[in-house]
Amino acid sequence: MASLRSPGREPRPPGVFASSWLGEGVRAVALIVDLRTSHKYSFGTPVKLAFKLTLLPSSSGKAEGLHYILLMDTSGSMKGRKIELAREGARLLLRNIPEGNYVTLIAFGTRELVSVLASRALVDTERVRLLRLIDELEPHDGTPLYRALR
Repeated sequence: MASLRSPGREPRPPGVFASSWLGEGVRAVALIVDLRTSHKYSFGTPVKLAFKLTLLPSSSGKAEGLHYILLMDTSGSMKGRKIELAREGARLLLRNIPEGNYVTLIAFGTRELVSVLASRALVDTERVRLLRLIDELEPHDGTPLYRALR
C-alpha cells in the first residue's frame, strides 16, 4: 500500500488526491490508488483488470469569464453507441460549467455541414437550449474536422 509523503507532513492515506504548488504557475498533482486483487485462480496467466475511475474535485471554485468550445462529431462514423456516448459526455460537461462562462457548440459531420449551434453566455435558459440541441444531433456522412477547427 503506497502513500504520498511530503517533507514535514504526515503521509496521506491511499486513495487520497493530493496537490501542491511547486512554484509560480506550476502545480503538481498526485493520485494515489490502493488497488487490491487476487490471482488465486489465475496462477501462471496474466491478470487483466478493468475499472472505472471518477475524479471529483475536493472543492469547487466559481470560474467566470471562460469560453468553452464543444466540438461534436456528427459524421457517419459516430452512428449507434458512439453518438450516444458523445452526447452523454457533452451533457455532463454542460451541466458542470458554472454560469458566467461562454459556451460555443459546433457540430461537424459532412463537407457541407459545419454548424455553430450556439455561442452565448451560459445562463439556465441557455443551458436547457444547448442540452436540447445536443440531444437532437444525428450522425451524417463524412468528417471535415479541419473545417470545424478553423
